[in-house]
Amino acid sequence: EPMKREIAQDLRAAAGCISSDPARTIATCRAILSRQPESSQAWHLLSEAALRVGDHALALDAARAARGREPHNAEYGIQEAKCLALSGYRREALALARIHAEEALPAALHGTLGTIFSLAGDQQAGRLQFLKALSQSPGNAALLYNLAAAERMTGHLADAEAHCDAAL
Repeated sequence: EPMKREIAQDLRAAAGCISSDPARTIATCRAILSRQPESSQAWHLLSEAALRVGDHALALDAARAARGREPHNAEYGIQEAKCLALSGYRREALALARIHAEEALPAALHGTLGTIFSLAGDQQAGRLQFLKALSQSPGNAALLYNLAAAERMTGHLADAEAHCDAAL
């Protein structure tokens, strides 16, 4: 139990500095994983931190490790799909993203799915995810902008203009 508490503390610290110091988050996650290699949370956090420093290979490996330990965790599946898309594996990214596309998810995850679909070339699926995200987070400028971009690509030009104006 003390080790579990210590790891939970370390995970909170690693998550807390991901924006300001992702390299430190990576180091902390590696330290946690050396003691607790089954920590799907540490693998997930390592993946996100690796993306932030531009290490797509590490990010993908870590995302696969997290999802391998919790295959039904939508957040981990979506993280792996994002890493696949950013690494240029469009087909694999789309296949994995589609598994979660119909789930009821928090707005942020619908937004991430929208970005994955858009990156991987399925603008229509991206548009639907941005709409789902906005239904939960109306007025979110980043989501409005991403929706407008997807609408422009799918020929919904009046909607795109309206959503661009709303984003501004």
